[in-house]
Amino acid sequence: SNVATIIEARPLTNLAPLILHFATVLGPDWPIVIFTTNPNTAPNSAPFVRALDAGRITIKKLPPNISFNVRDEVSEFLTSAWLWEALAPAPYVLLFQADSILCANSEARVDDFLKFDFVGAPIRPGMGYGDEGMNGGLSLRKRSLILEIVNKWNWKEERKVAVDAMYPPVAYEDQWFYRKMTLMNIEAINDHADEEDGEGREWITWEPRVKLPTPEEAMRFSVETMWYERPLGYHQVAHWHLERKKEIDQWCPEHRMATMDKIS
Repeated sequence: SNVATIIEARPLTNLAPLILHFATVLGPDWPIVIFTTNPNTAPNSAPFVRALDAGRITIKKLPPNISFNVRDEVSEFLTSAWLWEALAPAPYVLLFQADSILCANSEARVDDFLKFDFVGAPIRPGMGYGDEGMNGGLSLRKRSLILEIVNKWNWKEERKVAVDAMYPPVAYEDQWFYRKMTLMNIEAINDHADEEDGEGREWITWEPRVKLPTPEEAMRFSVETMWYERPLGYHQVAHWHLERKKEIDQWCPEHRMATMDKIS
């Protein structure tokens, strides 16, 4: 089956209610895997333990010497193969963070977005620093595609040389994945342009190598910097849309379970 996962090593007080909420909204077809540095510090509340015993939630230990003190460390980990291999054989992975939420009032389901290979909250144009694509804090990803990318390109090496002005800037993992996916589509277009039918004519129809949503489709899945009235979920919504707090409370009161604490 598909799987949902959260990577969290901090002793957050909202962790048990947040994960139990995700388990309820997702349903039994989406087991949740928690990756942490010390499984012995997992929540011990009765409903959480019950979900563990039922197999709805699984706790796994992160590799030794892993830390997430800065965002670069998060990106380095998510652009390595370890996590995506550990989640095999799941076709799709819903990656969520403690500052994200799924809204129980939504008629949409995560399964409605399985037609895409990667979907997350779209990043508002003009954010600066060359930001583009979709945010990964609440995102749905095709696991085999992510593995294909990390086995072909190296985020850490690209980040290392990007300090030189001669090289293009390297974004955080979610935008890096998005750029690689758009590059794969460009390469597919170029390859397709060389193909001809039996009568010497170029093919007219073309299917993208990677299925990506439009910003409008992505906003239905998750909202972060770009506003959409009734999304399936939110990421850091209190940070970006504080002026719409009343609307958010009415649509998704459980957003208050999501932490406002961010990794530095």
